[in-house]
Amino acid sequence: MMNCVKYLFISSWIFLLFACSSTEAECDEGLLQHPNPEQILNGNEYRQSLQDCRLPKVQTFTFLAFQGVEIIGNQGTILHVNPLSFTDQNGNIIDGEITLSLLEMYNPGDMIACQLSTNGINMSDNTEPLISEGVFYIEFSYNNQPVIISNPILLFVPSQNSTLSLLKFNSPSCPDLLCEVLWEQQTGVEVLEEPYITSAGVVIPGYRTLVQLPQGWHSIARYPSTQNKTVVYNKAPNGYNKTNSHVFVVYNSPSLTVGMFPDFSETNKVFYQNNLPVEQDASIVFVSKQENRFVFASQTTTIAPNMVTATLDTQNFNTEEELINAIN
Repeated sequence: MMNCVKYLFISSWIFLLFACSSTEAECDEGLLQHPNPEQILNGNEYRQSLQDCRLPKVQTFTFLAFQGVEIIGNQGTILHVNPLSFTDQNGNIIDGEITLSLLEMYNPGDMIACQLSTNGINMSDNTEPLISEGVFYIEFSYNNQPVIISNPILLFVPSQNSTLSLLKFNSPSCPDLLCEVLWEQQTGVEVLEEPYITSAGVVIPGYRTLVQLPQGWHSIARYPSTQNKTVVYNKAPNGYNKTNSHVFVVYNSPSLTVGMFPDFSETNKVFYQNNLPVEQDASIVFVSKQENRFVFASQTTTIAPNMVTATLDTQNFNTEEELINAIN
């Protein structure tokens, strides 16, 4: 359970009284009292923490390209590679040693610590958190050079959530390991519910899909329902903005849904995110890193129309592990 700290929840009727809508330009000056000019804290440590979180979590596997191989990640992700599935950039078949770099994400603590989200482009071309069964970075290389996957790689994603209609997503706008990922549907790729059966006969429920092009970030997920959506604001603590911190929303759901507030109003000093579902149980999470310690705040809530929250108190953690445990 997330540790609770004080948040200020301003009721929606007060919000509407100030006539602030979902865009900064339409917000009245009176929505939030403007603070005195403040010094913005340095963001170098928090930006560095992204790299410090992601790189150690990358697992590396090697295998010979002329042999078929099945690779199992630490968290149960399985990749099945057929023999001779790779070519170089000139189309020549590779039969030497292939390196796989794999990063698995199945819980909100890891996602938030690594500054990842399930934010994606929805059916209306707007950004909102997708509901995911897992997030992965997958990259195959040969002699430290990228390869072309000529035969699709089978990806198995373990999941206890059954009978879901899932889609394949990737991040074409920024596929690199250290990107701020934004998910888009990868058309023409099916996701099927099909268990994996071990050599001992153990049945592991989950979903299967294919990985080919592009390499990089992958997720199997679904679009949220078309229920009533709203904007949620979070008043930043003094000295914080998007250069040195993030605010996340985590849905109380068996699937993985982590939204990263994409916008920040310099006028009102608030983070905000549109298209969040009304009546969704969730947690609002603030994270930064200052003076070699993670700065953290979290509060469970139920999303209400035009909800405004403010981070009043924070607590500090010495390690990334402490941060992840507090979130999970």
